[in-house]
Amino acid sequence: MAYRPELRIHAYPGYGLRHAQFTPYEPANPTPGQGAVLPAYAGAGEVAPRWGLRVLLICGSLLLAGYFALLPLMQSATLAENPTLIPDRFPLVFNWLRSLFPPDWLGADRGSPLGQMNVRLYLLIIACLFLVYIVTLRLLFRPGAFVATQGSKAFKWIFFFTVAMLFVLLFVAGNFSDDVFSYIWYGRIPALEGGNPYINTPVQYAGADATGWLQYVFFTDLVSVYGPVWQLLAMGIAKLAHAISGNDIFYHLMGHRLLADMAHLVNVALLWKVAGLVIARYWRGHEARERGAARSVGGVPVRASQADWRMGAQIAATVTLAWNPLVLIEFGLSAHNDGLLLTGLLAAIWLHIAGKWRLAALALALISLVKITALLFFPAYVAFLFWQAWSQGRGSRGEGRGVSDVVRDVGRGVWRAGQAGAILIASWVVAYIPFWADGQALRAILVNPAANYYLHSVGQIIRYRLPEGLSKMAAERGWQPPEAWTSDAIGMSIDGLTRWSLLGITGLIVLAMMWRARTFPRLLTGWGWSVFAYLTIGSAWAWPWYVSWLIVPIALKGPGRLFNACILLCLTSMTLYSMFPFMAPPYEYLPGWTGAVIMVPPLLYVAVSGLVELAMKRLGAKRS
Repeated sequence: MAYRPELRIHAYPGYGLRHAQFTPYEPANPTPGQGAVLPAYAGAGEVAPRWGLRVLLICGSLLLAGYFALLPLMQSATLAENPTLIPDRFPLVFNWLRSLFPPDWLGADRGSPLGQMNVRLYLLIIACLFLVYIVTLRLLFRPGAFVATQGSKAFKWIFFFTVAMLFVLLFVAGNFSDDVFSYIWYGRIPALEGGNPYINTPVQYAGADATGWLQYVFFTDLVSVYGPVWQLLAMGIAKLAHAISGNDIFYHLMGHRLLADMAHLVNVALLWKVAGLVIARYWRGHEARERGAARSVGGVPVRASQADWRMGAQIAATVTLAWNPLVLIEFGLSAHNDGLLLTGLLAAIWLHIAGKWRLAALALALISLVKITALLFFPAYVAFLFWQAWSQGRGSRGEGRGVSDVVRDVGRGVWRAGQAGAILIASWVVAYIPFWADGQALRAILVNPAANYYLHSVGQIIRYRLPEGLSKMAAERGWQPPEAWTSDAIGMSIDGLTRWSLLGITGLIVLAMMWRARTFPRLLTGWGWSVFAYLTIGSAWAWPWYVSWLIVPIALKGPGRLFNACILLCLTSMTLYSMFPFMAPPYEYLPGWTGAVIMVPPLLYVAVSGLVELAMKRLGAKRS
């Protein structure tokens, strides 16, 4: 049998930004435990078979089946926050589907036995989706799954299954949030009613609501909390849908859902490109310790070539975003506009890698004009620009640097960071001019529910549950005066302290990340931990779709503590829809503890894993 030239294939147990350097290709015979030189398979153009494409096909099919399972479940009214109006357009199909189920089940609320069964089915589906997703990532991040030439085929499979999942979710009968109906109104007010969404509220146009759109909006008396960039997009959708159908809300709803779907597909394509650049420039493989996780062929340890390793990492990073269950459900089903934040973030990363840091700063400024919370990405990036300019000047003069050189380097860093800040300010000024109204447009920042309420957060536990416990203790022990020890009185007294203390902790973490953001990998880490700290600690008002902001940093950073904590936060966040707004006995207390159910597990994981790592380092230092 004739063989092609020898091909050394290396296997590494993991990926990441902090690992050691690649082992260079050497055609010599390996020493025991160092990897095997395997003969290539016979036949022109053939390579050693890899199993990664099979993983994509099998796991993609399983995930697709999980979203198909949501189709019948969401026919019931148990979990649906609002209708998607899709069944009204396809009565032949959906009337037949609904006829398969008992009427009592279709109308079951959460307090009924059938409703409780639906809640358990939802949790089962979510658990299965995340199980398949986690197993998929674990397999794909394991080296040896792909060869470099399989990248195009792998991306096509990823994209095909992503489109299929979004298509299935497009036809689910109900969604988990009413935000999309607010989007519709905030677009309709300026585009069709001639109002200002930062001054006028949906309820002011109740008289013009001939088709009953307002019934689906929760905050009918709240001005728009979204930025001008989003307002312009919402206005465009409102005008286009009105031109097509007049007052038919279905087309307005589909416009926002299709925008969310398209944003996710664009993000998948962008991440594929950006991941390839980031991995090639910043990721490093590390030498495989001979552990059970290492791949083998015929019982001989196998190593993957550098190109194969990078391709496998690129595929796994793309799947991290493309197939994340929280992202797919929140964008594909509930049509949240957070997908546009990821688009801008990916664009900023791509522009920065291309050396266009001013345009990257502009991209970050624009996503903050979709949602103000996207400003979380700006401090670490400005700090990174400072350190980058400072280090360039420092490196060009070598060791012989005086005080004037240090001052010049600092000035160069301040100048670059100042330009980024000026870009941010200029973007905000220009974007708000059409809506300014003597500064009233900015009051949306103050009336934002996140600035005034507590929900699904650690702050909720401190602000409400802690006072309840103290009030009961005071009643049992007879503390005086009684009116000072009611739960309301205690809660009001600690309201400001709770909010600002948690924001202060988050601010300290952001400052620490700014100090550390001296390289691009550390910038990604800084983004990740800053957003994680805000979501789990600083934010008084939290919802599952906020977690999507973390997916891009962790996908580009790779597996590790932050990666695992984020995936765990995605899972715990999706349990919210089984608990909120209420549950039947004996779990009726859970809606008041959603902040603990969602936030405590990932925080505990970070704390425990950090302590274990510290203990292992100290143990290793003592042994050495």
